[in-house]
Amino acid sequence: MRNQLSEEKLDKLLPALPPLAKRIDTGTVPEEHVLKEILHSVGVETEGWAVEELVFWTKILQKASTASNDAERKIIAEPWDTRGLSHTCC
Repeated sequence: MRNQLSEEKLDKLLPALPPLAKRIDTGTVPEEHVLKEILHSVGVETEGWAVEELVFWTKILQKASTASNDAERKIIAEPWDTRGLSHTCC
C-alpha cells in the first residue's frame, strides 16, 4: 500500500489535478510527456516522484470516470485516502 503524501508534496501537486481531470474527462489518456507538461504548467519540477504520482492519479481518475454508481466510485477512490486525497476525488 502506498504511503500518504507529505503535506508539502500534496500542496505542490494539487494544482495539477484540474488539468489532469479535464484531459481524462475528454477521454484522453495522458502520456508521460503530457504529465510533465501539466507539472510544468503548475510550477512543479518533473521529479520522478511527481510524475509517478500523476500516473497514479491518472489511473484512479480513469477508473472513477467509468464507474457505474457511487458505491463503485467509493471503492475506486479508496487508494486516495492513503495518499491524503480523499476530499478531492470522485
